[in-house]
Amino acid sequence: MTGWVEVLRAPVEQNLEPFSRYLHSQGVAAYIFEQSGAQCLCVPSNIDPMRLQQLIDQWNSGEVNMHVGSFQHSSVRENISAPTVFAQWKKFPLTLALLILSTLTFFMVSTPLGGSLGGSLGGMQWLANMTMQSLTIDGDNFSLQAELPGVDQWWRYWTPIFLHFSWMHILFNGLMLLEMGRRIEIAQGSQRLFFLVVICALASNLSQFFVNPGNVFGGMSGVIYALIGYGWLYQRLEPAAGIDMPAGLMTMMLFWLVLCFSGLVAMAGMGEIANAAHVGGLLSGLALAWFFVKTTSPMLP
Repeated sequence: MTGWVEVLRAPVEQNLEPFSRYLHSQGVAAYIFEQSGAQCLCVPSNIDPMRLQQLIDQWNSGEVNMHVGSFQHSSVRENISAPTVFAQWKKFPLTLALLILSTLTFFMVSTPLGGSLGGSLGGMQWLANMTMQSLTIDGDNFSLQAELPGVDQWWRYWTPIFLHFSWMHILFNGLMLLEMGRRIEIAQGSQRLFFLVVICALASNLSQFFVNPGNVFGGMSGVIYALIGYGWLYQRLEPAAGIDMPAGLMTMMLFWLVLCFSGLVAMAGMGEIANAAHVGGLLSGLALAWFFVKTTSPMLP
């Protein structure tokens, strides 16, 4: 089986990403990680050492054009402008669609806009159409039916992920969705991201329902935990996958998970947290990462 070997070590302030991208463009898988205060670039051990050394020598001598991924003498190197924001956004359309749909739902449910478009019941009517449990509204009162939706209301198994109940809720989840969704979608495509969202949304929503069926819940955070777990494990098992998950993100989110379980977040006035949805999402994301790597990667035993 193909292993990995370190071929380059550089200070952390030096940007090795352009060279890594160039290697990928030449059909050479590469990944970068930090170790003992330095950056390490690794490639598969079966790469021809003479070809690899030639690429490294040309990079060190400045003959590699970092912008276009081709060879060009440094004295005649052209300035290539960075891709436009619009061109970048076109690379992750599903992530943007999920973000837009979540934002629109927030305005419908949790702002006066829902009242202007939803009749006298306002945002409550929008909420009643999207909760996992059936929600009946009678004037100022409402009742929740603590049972799973029937086949005729199948959408309720997924729609709670689009519900957000405060500005902090939608802003935090929106930023995290954009951060992880775009990385996975760019690296592995919209179909893979769609599959992850569908499966992990179902897993996180069902987890929260079975733990606390008598409460309304909502939010994209279960899916976000799934994407973080997926990205973290996939990157560890297949470093050349190109997800490039930010260092420390998994640690930060695990810390937040523990903090939520402690009750301190609720005591601080931030509302009840759907902890079961977070755990269900995280576990489903880890499971799918392991499944996809084991069934598609030739680099693992």
